[in-house]
Amino acid sequence: QAGDPQEATAIYEALFGTSMSPDKLSEERLYVGSIRTIIGHTEGVAGLAGVIKASLSVQKGIIPPNMFLDRINPAIKPLTSRLCIPTEPMPWPNLAPGVPRRVSVNSFGFGGSNAHAIIENYTPDTKLVLRHTLSPRILPFTFSASTEQALTDVLERYDTFLQHNLDVDLVSLAESLLKRRSTFSHRIALTAASNEDLQSMIRVELEGRRSAAASPAIVSRSSDAPKRVLGV
Repeated sequence: QAGDPQEATAIYEALFGTSMSPDKLSEERLYVGSIRTIIGHTEGVAGLAGVIKASLSVQKGIIPPNMFLDRINPAIKPLTSRLCIPTEPMPWPNLAPGVPRRVSVNSFGFGGSNAHAIIENYTPDTKLVLRHTLSPRILPFTFSASTEQALTDVLERYDTFLQHNLDVDLVSLAESLLKRRSTFSHRIALTAASNEDLQSMIRVELEGRRSAAASPAIVSRSSDAPKRVLGV
């Protein structure tokens, strides 16, 4: 009487108690199986094989079958009111939100070892990335160059770039200009909330430079006056 009947009885009584009345048929059932029916008895690594089977089952959402099962052991049959032994692959039953797939792995060794592990699927945390908001963000865009003419050339190149890259990530562009570009003596800062807005600001600045008009932007220019010592 050792073996599967005692193991099945232990599982049944641990989870459902000693009652085996037929009125329990309508309640949720527990699916059970053995790796031996798939790959044979692997002796010392049977427990590890069961862990691998359980891991694949929760990952794939498929309950593997017990192969070559034609007749249930009479000693186990009364337990099937709650224990279900699938004979073909079946999809994992629907679970309540937030409840993971979970498998218990039992390993009862001939020498007396008694091991048990509970394996459940891992669901990584999902981070929601919002790239667009109902209210546009106004971002600073800083441009710098070693001379005024070079700064004008930089603005022209960015104007062309924005025309050909309408879906550019403005947050990344603003961060790159502010933190990942060398800072030179001639600088200008523009603010914009969209690609079109930034293009418009750049063109206004370029037009002002071409017509020698005053620019509303913040501009820092180097001075040719000699440096003086304020104090020691």
